[in-house]
Amino acid sequence: MTNKLYNIQALRGVAVLLVVLYHLCCAEAKLWPHADFKYFSLLKFGFGGVDLFFVISGFIITFVNYDSLGNPKAIPSYLEKRFLRIFPLYWLVFGFIAVTIHYEVGVHGSVEYVPFFGHIKALLLLPQNSTNYALVPVAWSLVYEVIFYAAFCIFIVSPANRFMQLLIIWLIVLVGLNLTVDPMESPTLTVLFSPLNIEFILGCLSGVLVRKRILVKPILAIVIGLLWFGVGAFANASNFANFDLYLTRLIAFGCPSFLILYGCCGLEFHDNFFYCQLVFKNLVTHRIQST
Repeated sequence: MTNKLYNIQALRGVAVLLVVLYHLCCAEAKLWPHADFKYFSLLKFGFGGVDLFFVISGFIITFVNYDSLGNPKAIPSYLEKRFLRIFPLYWLVFGFIAVTIHYEVGVHGSVEYVPFFGHIKALLLLPQNSTNYALVPVAWSLVYEVIFYAAFCIFIVSPANRFMQLLIIWLIVLVGLNLTVDPMESPTLTVLFSPLNIEFILGCLSGVLVRKRILVKPILAIVIGLLWFGVGAFANASNFANFDLYLTRLIAFGCPSFLILYGCCGLEFHDNFFYCQLVFKNLVTHRIQST
C-alpha cells in the first residue's frame, strides 16, 4: 500500500493557506486598525487550519506506522524521523530570530522579556507559559505535536490489537476531564489534557479506518464536514462562541476536519481525486501538447 496520498498533500496545502490568511488578518488589524474595511477580517477563522493540521498529523502518523504497532524495535527509527521532522528547521528559525533581536535588526523591543530557562524550554518545545514562546510564537502548536509523537510511542510498544482500545480510552479520559475538571494552572497538565489532543485521536481513528479500507460515503463525509466547518467560520465571524477555548475549536473545526480528511481519503481510494487535481493535470497536459 502506498504511503503517499495526494489528497492528504492537498489538505496540507489548504491548512497552510488557512493559517497564512489568519496571520494576514492579524497583521492587517495591527497595521491598519482604523481602516474602514479590513479585507482579511472575514478570514479570521483561518486559525482552524491548525486544527486541520492536528487531525492530518494523527492520520499520517497512524497510516505510516500502522505496521509498526506492537513492535518496540521500531521506536528508534520512529523517534529519529519525528526529531528530524520538527527540530532542525525550528532551531534554525529560532536562532535566526534570536540573532536579529540581539543585533537589533529591525525588531528590537518588539519581544517581551523571557527568562533564560524559558528560552531553553522553548528550544526543547517543552510545555510552558505561552508568553515564553515570544521568539517564535507559533511554536505553541509544535509543543502539541511533540507531545503527540511521544504519546504514540506507547502505542508502538503496546500490542497491536490494543491500539483502538487505547485510543478510545485516551479519548474518554480527555472528554471526561474537560467536562468535569476546571482549567489547570500547570502548563504541562494543560497541554497533556487539552481538548486539542482529541484532534490527533480523530486523525488516528481515520488512519485506522483508511488502512482497513472502511470507506463509507466519502462524498457525504466531505459535504457534511465542509458545511460544519463553514458553520464554525460563521460562528467565529459573528462572535457567537468563544474560540479562545480549545473545546470550542475542537467542535467547530477539529471534528469537521476529521470528516473532510476521511472523505478525501475515501475518494482517493475510489480513484476520484480532488477536482483541482484533475484540472491541474488537464492544464499541464494541454500546455505540453501546445508546445
